[in-house]
Amino acid sequence: MKRERLNNIGSFIMVMLGLIMTTAAANRPLHEEGTLILKSKRLELGSVVTVGGKKFEHRAQLSLVLVGAEGKMDLKKLVTDSVGGFTTEVKIPETLEPGSYRLVAYADDGDEAAGLDVELTASSGTEQIEGRAEQDAHPSAEPLTLERARSPMVTGGVWLAVILSILAGVVLLTGNRKA
Repeated sequence: MKRERLNNIGSFIMVMLGLIMTTAAANRPLHEEGTLILKSKRLELGSVVTVGGKKFEHRAQLSLVLVGAEGKMDLKKLVTDSVGGFTTEVKIPETLEPGSYRLVAYADDGDEAAGLDVELTASSGTEQIEGRAEQDAHPSAEPLTLERARSPMVTGGVWLAVILSILAGVVLLTGNRKA
């Protein structure tokens, strides 16, 4: 009886470990984490910028994209070399608004392989508009602060659900010994 009970508890623990390991594997990125390299994170509109990359998959097809508040702007498609690196030049479109953007390297399946926050600035020959109302209309480099829910009812409910799930598993496993 005790041996059967230990076997059931052991089986329950193995199932739980399997679920944890499966969840961890499912959350692992599909692509190697690459690194984008720029001389400066401040990019001037209309300029040509050298972008480098390393630690990508070998001979991977990538798309360099600028992502901002108004959407995505495709910059260039490229293929990494035999060691997973690249160096290329891209032109920063003059049609974009100055502000905070993210330079992203997307793999050919659409997954993000690397990203880097950048700041687009007006070119030297372009008139810069100053004034509080105009500045507020553009993306900001300030971090967005989001308040988390701190309800004791929610936290207590989650802990209660976890404890009840464990107890139900133990009861189900030990219930087989009566048969």
